[in-house]
Amino acid sequence: MTTVIYGVASSAYHSIRALQECSKDEGTPDDARQAIQRDFYVDDILTGSHSEESAIKLQENLISTLKKGQFELRNWTSNLPAVVLHLPEELREANEDLEFLSMEHSIKTLGITWRPNQDVFMFKVAHLDQCLEKEKLTKRRLLSDIAKVFDPLGWLSPITVQLKQMMQVTWGTKIGWDELLPDELKSDYLAWRRGLQVLKDLELNRFALCEEQSDEMILHVFCDASEKAYAACVYVLSKS
Repeated sequence: MTTVIYGVASSAYHSIRALQECSKDEGTPDDARQAIQRDFYVDDILTGSHSEESAIKLQENLISTLKKGQFELRNWTSNLPAVVLHLPEELREANEDLEFLSMEHSIKTLGITWRPNQDVFMFKVAHLDQCLEKEKLTKRRLLSDIAKVFDPLGWLSPITVQLKQMMQVTWGTKIGWDELLPDELKSDYLAWRRGLQVLKDLELNRFALCEEQSDEMILHVFCDASEKAYAACVYVLSKS
């Protein structure tokens, strides 16, 4: 087989295996091998380094290694424009925004919005702009809102868990999928939606450690549970 066919059961395996095989060739630089084996998600790679020089070197090694397997990496972007601007324009994700350091420029990184020039993650909740005060609010609509808040890393758990708790309440009332929510639950639901607008102003730094590499990093893990929910939170302590 010389072509990966999409749509069959083994397609995902074939695409990942092809990348993995590229990293196993003799002469593959260690940084590129590690990045290919660890930092790829299907055809997207999220990786980095601790300096501009080493990042560019990693980039060059990735490009040369994957070129042997006829893979051309495109849509490059970085929080340091110099890492991208030396590449041909057709391989860059956004030319003008990088050149003029647009603070508003954002991209989707595995579904999460990232602003490279600020190096922060942010959240977009455009579907919540719609006013529902006069609309028919049902259990089906409640579940739809839960599904629309994309939060694969659980950063928004303190917020989304409230909506999931409301969903639990609907099961207790035994109402149908298209029946109107009870007034009290409807009021809580609308208040939750209004409060969610503050997510538009929420930004999370992508890099949360000390600028200088630390030999000592400590994990602090907290977890708790109640009748309504359970959760865990992990903090990394990095000493400069």
